Amino acid sequence: SILLGAGGFGGKTFLGSMLAAQYLCEPDYTCLVTRRNYAELLDTNSIWENLVSWCCDDERLGKDELCSFKQSPSPIIEHPNGNRIYFKAFDNPKKKQKLKSASYDRIVNDEASELPLEVLRFQYRSMRNTIHLPRSIINLSNPGGESTDYLVERFVDGPYPYISLDWRDNPFIDKDAYEGSLNELDYIDQQYQKYGNWHYKPMMGDLINRDEMINQYVEWVDVP
Repeated sequence: SILLGAGGFGGKTFLGSMLAAQYLCEPDYTCLVTRRNYAELLDTNSIWENLVSWCCDDERLGKDELCSFKQSPSPIIEHPNGNRIYFKAFDNPKKKQKLKSASYDRIVNDEASELPLEVLRFQYRSMRNTIHLPRSIINLSNPGGESTDYLVERFVDGPYPYISLDWRDNPFIDKDAYEGSLNELDYIDQQYQKYGNWHYKPMMGDLINRDEMINQYVEWVDVP
């Protein structure tokens, strides 16, 4: 297990896409990509969109490597050798049962902090398929979701590997311009998206303090 991420725009989606497809040409490989909801799972700039573009391009790939894909009823990308990458959304703890009868060599959790804690814990039972490949759970995430404390305890401050990755590490963006965009966020979102602060916990007054409330009230009652 590993956690990669911190602030925004660090390239987590591209990294997750490459890691999901890393062993696609090897014998007997099965991967699962997760996200909290279905819309984000298949959204633009998602792992799904990347892999459909990369692995299902009939102009670039020959028939031996050209993957097929279907979006419904359950999104799947399939290699000609039969290997599959599954895509599933888990927006509540009860949906962990979708993992119950499955087996995977690798699970890639996109925005892992947003997934229900019960799902993150339960998915370990499905890491049992591999014989010759290293079993792995890849957590890609910014802080701030409901499972942030779990990821901090297990990875950021815990015994499992954590690699900080955000906009400051991305060589392909205009860092000054993006930092300017992040400066427009409110204080709470800046802690997560700009600074990648895994230990930050929102407190009273962080979003709007007492003086700001009083000033707004005074301005309102002074309106003729």
